[in-house]
Formats: sequence, structure tokens, C-alpha cells
Amino acid sequence: MTDYKKTVLPNGVRVVTEGMPHLKSASIGIWVDIGSRDEANSENGICHFIEHMLFKGTESRTALEIASALESLGGNLNAFTSREQTCFYARVIDEHLPAAVDILTDMLMNSTLAAHHVEKERNVIIDEINDVLDTPSDHVHDLFSRAIWTDHTLGNPIMGTTELISAMTRNELAEFMKTKYTSGRIVVAAAGHVDHDRLVEMLQEKLLLETENPLAAIQTEYSGETPKRTVSSRESNQTHICLGFPGYRYAHPNKFATLVLHSILGAGMSSRLFQAVREELGFAYSVYTYQDYYRDCGTFCVCLSTDDKKVVQSTDVILTEIARIRDENVSQSELESAQQQLKGNLVLGLEGSSSRMNRLARHELGYNRYESLEDTLSNIEKVTLDDLNEAAVSIFKFDRCAAAFLGPVKESVLDEIAWKNLSS
Repeated sequence: MTDYKKTVLPNGVRVVTEGMPHLKSASIGIWVDIGSRDEANSENGICHFIEHMLFKGTESRTALEIASALESLGGNLNAFTSREQTCFYARVIDEHLPAAVDILTDMLMNSTLAAHHVEKERNVIIDEINDVLDTPSDHVHDLFSRAIWTDHTLGNPIMGTTELISAMTRNELAEFMKTKYTSGRIVVAAAGHVDHDRLVEMLQEKLLLETENPLAAIQTEYSGETPKRTVSSRESNQTHICLGFPGYRYAHPNKFATLVLHSILGAGMSSRLFQAVREELGFAYSVYTYQDYYRDCGTFCVCLSTDDKKVVQSTDVILTEIARIRDENVSQSELESAQQQLKGNLVLGLEGSSSRMNRLARHELGYNRYESLEDTLSNIEKVTLDDLNEAAVSIFKFDRCAAAFLGPVKESVLDEIAWKNLSS
């Protein structure tokens, strides 16, 4: 059993914990409810830049002291930026949670953003961007985001571009952080062997943010732009393909049906796409589906890489399988098998404090409430064949199919693919 608690500090910071007394570890994250979709096009990449800079030194700690503070205790410290959030997190032995709180709050409150560190880290980020551009299996996802979200800021790369990063100044970073990293946008989540009340006391002492913006507002609401299908030609051994559709938002009432669809279509070796593309035809080493959920929208995506001579056939098979799950009845036994797979994966994935902390924060940010593991498992079990059909019909639409192809193919490949296989 776990123990969920929530406290809203006087300044609006939300503190959510899930006690797991059988563990000896604790994971804690400070989540700022702002990401790349909330950046203006001219400042794309600034959230990721700030994420890097918070590790470069505070008024009382050097970058080395930040890096070694938890490593010397056997813990770890890291961060990430997504399209909607920026998170700074740590995992430690439970007795060292106060040290993790001290480091994380110091980074958020007292980072100097020193100009010479800005210049150094600018080069690091540019190298990181170039590394993605040189890795087709990574770069194709940025191309797909642009294809599906078109001109919306959701389509912008999280790290920005080399041109924009090269031009950003220390003052721009500081001003963005001052105006956007406000108390109402911050959730502190912790899971593991955690004393909620003691954590609240520590945060009240150390996270001294002014009260502002009680809840983060959507800066750039998605309004249903028409997805595109694009080809980016480059020399490589394989063509990397992402195709997919706008999907449900994080809190959509039929969200769990899409998770079951994912299990049936592309989650694992027994999935329909893996069996059709790899096992029956041998066209790809790996083919899989994934979903992203956002405040007001989402995606349902299929990914694979294949020889350029098999691009058309592979894509046609995928489109046929997607249409089949939409237009033909899924059997009750296949539904139940997918539900069992989904539940098993979920339970196994939540055995550690880090995964629990992430789930806790995402629920607070996505639902503004907590959903227990038992409730989630129950929601998965409640998915019916009608729910599946409703989700498939709603999402898998011919005119809403986006695609990105990256590899040794020409734009004419788009005319060879039987997109009509998706037509009802």
C-alpha cells in the first residue's frame, strides 16, 4: 500500500507525495509547468537552455559542488525538458532526502546564470542539437512533430535551433525565468520512503517563491491545424518513418481505450504491427507505436526504419492494419489480452520510487488530482469493445494522418503509398 498526500503552500506551490514505507529510497522532482510549446517562436529552446544553466552554479555552490553533492552520497541528480514541463529531480537513500531538497531548491532559487557559463553551455547545447540532427532515429521525431502540428509551437524542437541558441543572451534567460518560473506553475512531487509533513516544512523554509499565477495557463492552445506528410532526403542505410494522428488530451474520458489500442497495435512482439511488418514480411527490425498526451491534445504515432526499397510496402501494411482495427471488430479475447498486458506493464513499471514520482507529478499537472494505481487498473479493465471502436474511429482518419520520412527516398514516394487504405 502507498500513502498519498497533498499540500498547497501559502505561495501556491503544490506538494504531492506518495509514501512507500517498504522502500529505502526517495525520489523528488521540482516540476515547472512550462515547456517548449509555451515559448514564442523567437525564443524556442529557452526552457531547455535554462534547464542546463541551473546546473552551472548558484550563489553558494559551484557546478562541481552541485554535481558531486548527491553523487557523493550514492544518489543522482538530473533534469529534462518536455513540450509542457521542465523537471529537476533527484533519487537518494531516504535519509539523504534533506540534501536533495537543499540542492534542488538552491538550483531553482539561487542560480547565478553567469555570463561565462552561458557562453560555455551554449556550445554544449549546440553540440546536443547537432547530435540529434546526425542521428536519424532521433531527428525523425522532430520532423514528425512539425508535420503533425505544422505551424503550432508544439511542432518546434524542444532544444530549439542552433541559430536561436546562438543568439540567446543571459538577460533573456534571466527574464524568462523570472516571469515564467512562478509559484503557481510549480509542483514538487516525491515518492518512496518520504515523510510528507517534514518535506512540507523543508520546502516552506527553502522554496521562497513569491505568490503569483495560481495555475499555469495554456499559452498556445491547439486549434486543429491540418497535419502534413513530408519527406527529408538524406544519405543513410535506412529510411526512418513516423506516421500518426492527433489524439486525445491527457484527461480525455476515453484515454484508456487508446492505451489498449496501443497495446494491440504496436506494444511488443505480439502486437499486430510487429507480426505483420517484421514476422510475416521481414521488412523491419523494429516497429512500434507510442502516444503523447498534452493538456488539450495528443498524438498516436507508429515508428519504424526500413530499407528504402521497402518503404512503400511497409507503410501500406501499416495503413492497412490501422484501418483494420478501426473498421473490423476486435475480439473480446484480444481486448482482454491487451488489458492484461497493459496492466502488467504498468504495475512492473511502478515498482520504484522514480516512476512513482513521475506519475504523481503528471497526474497533478494533467488531472489536478491523484489517481491511485488501483483506480488506473480499474479504468483499464472497464474499457469495452465500444470504447475501442469509438477511439479508433475518432483518431484514425485519412485526412488527419501526418507522416515524416527521413532517408534515401524522394518526395515522390508520397504518391506511391496507398493512403486510400485509411479511407472509410
